[in-house]
Amino acid sequence: MKRFGFIGSGDTGSGIARLALAARYDVTIVNERGPASLQGLVEDLGPQARADDVREAAECGEIPAVTIRPGAYPRIDARFCS
Repeated sequence: MKRFGFIGSGDTGSGIARLALAARYDVTIVNERGPASLQGLVEDLGPQARADDVREAAECGEIPAVTIRPGAYPRIDARFCS
């Protein structure tokens, strides 16, 4: 199974998530507001997408992607980005 994790669910994260889903990847997407705030996006993306926490997105698969604005980087736990 090919999996792609996104830390960030804005225009960039959700846009690339759509491309990954079209390429038959499973997608985990997160934001700073938590999984419940992504319910509508996940429903829109379809059954191969899910919302979770930062650790799960960072460890999701071969390709984790950080798609957040630069000012938000200090709020990400460094253990998930190494």
